[in-house]
Amino acid sequence: MHKNTQTTIIGSGILASICAIAFKRNGITFDWYGSMPQNNDAMCYALHHKSICFLNQHQIFPTFNHIEEMILHHDCISYDLHAKHSENPYLCSITQHNQLTHALYQNLSELDINAIPIQNQDYKNNTLIINSHAIKTPYIIAVDGPKSPIRRLIKAQQKHTQYEHHAHIAILTHYESNKAVQQIFSNEGTFAILPISKHNSSLIWSCNPEQHKRILSNGIKHEISKILSILGLTLTCIQHHQYLPIQSSLTPSFTHQNIAFAGSSLHTVHPLAGLGLNLGINDLDTLKDLIINHKPLIRYKTKRIPPHTFAQHLTHMGYLSTKNPSLLKSLFKVMHHTRHPAAKSMILKATQLFC
Repeated sequence: MHKNTQTTIIGSGILASICAIAFKRNGITFDWYGSMPQNNDAMCYALHHKSICFLNQHQIFPTFNHIEEMILHHDCISYDLHAKHSENPYLCSITQHNQLTHALYQNLSELDINAIPIQNQDYKNNTLIINSHAIKTPYIIAVDGPKSPIRRLIKAQQKHTQYEHHAHIAILTHYESNKAVQQIFSNEGTFAILPISKHNSSLIWSCNPEQHKRILSNGIKHEISKILSILGLTLTCIQHHQYLPIQSSLTPSFTHQNIAFAGSSLHTVHPLAGLGLNLGINDLDTLKDLIINHKPLIRYKTKRIPPHTFAQHLTHMGYLSTKNPSLLKSLFKVMHHTRHPAAKSMILKATQLFC
């Protein structure tokens, strides 16, 4: 550990790398224990304007596909949202995991930032020990993932809900051009395609157990082709299919002494709407400001608990909407009769405010 080091970053991957770059560019001294991000061909992220501003302020410039239109579907009702209803130039911007990773590697190399591999971790006498060294920096940022070893070592409580649903992700190629985010809400789950380019989209399909079984039995290409045809798209290729269980979790304390949790070590949420990475980036933005201004970590929880609570409710509502079809139907009926630009502006503010 270097002398006068202010912070210790613990974790691997996208958010740990963003944290290291942001701290370095703001003159915050740190040691980083973990590893560089790995490639993932299937993952994409829908980043909000505030998150993109944070990345750009710290010279992180991944390739983006900027989205101006989003269309929501349920039964025979379609509801469109457009950038003209928003205060921001775009509704969101789509980047692939590997494109973001490439931009992070460029920064890490330019700034000569290296992660120290973790060999062992322990917690004794209220002190975190990594690689047999006591960590005594004023701030410790744990971005060590949903199975956070730090959270386990300090025995931090976590509220956790495991749902019956699974999220299927993949990269789709379709014959027709598509520029809008398209989401179909049904009793079996939520089907979303996020355009990466004119003929390529990222699939995020959260589905109930019955639909999940059909996908595994019939093959995802067969099931996707049927739904894409509703959107007027013809599937030509599907790549990098993965699936994972949907769950929600939150570490209610947010901190423990001088340790602050951020990203998926703090929360897990529904993969739709880009909530996870957007929440994590804004966690780091808050922590950066607290460290620069030498403020206590208790302020971190005060500022960040509203968006995280909202994200947990949103994940639960997504699950309930498939268990209670009338809830989904009522929601779309209200939206169908609320098409005034001011109403659409309020919807967009609500979705982006809580990150």
